[in-house]
Amino acid sequence: MSRVSISKSYAVLVGMEGYTRTKRKMKDIEQRLEHDKDKILHPEKVKQQDEQLKDKSQSAEKERQHLERCKLRDGDKGQDLTKDNSLSSKLARMLRLHGKEDNSRERPGSGGRSIPGEGPADGVPPPEGKR
Repeated sequence: MSRVSISKSYAVLVGMEGYTRTKRKMKDIEQRLEHDKDKILHPEKVKQQDEQLKDKSQSAEKERQHLERCKLRDGDKGQDLTKDNSLSSKLARMLRLHGKEDNSRERPGSGGRSIPGEGPADGVPPPEGKR
């Protein structure tokens, strides 16, 4: 490659990387399609394979048991909360489940206006002469 220009060498390397990346993606898609086909045609075989791949450590078992208890404890709550999956509804749901108010709304009387640099949360000192 010493006689080839750097730009041509780079082009060859980029092409090889693109080829290997595409080849890997196609292999992953093929495996996923094969798995989906087996789920439909041979569900018991797929369950057995998934069981073999499952993490068998004690911590993983504890986590599965905890998630099962949470699911049983929540019961109807979990079904109602999964209807809307937008980011704002997830945030509101988390706040509601942890017993905190939704502070994203503006406080009455503020008028929706704030002066930049007024509050300590802004991280910016107030402008000179307005202390």
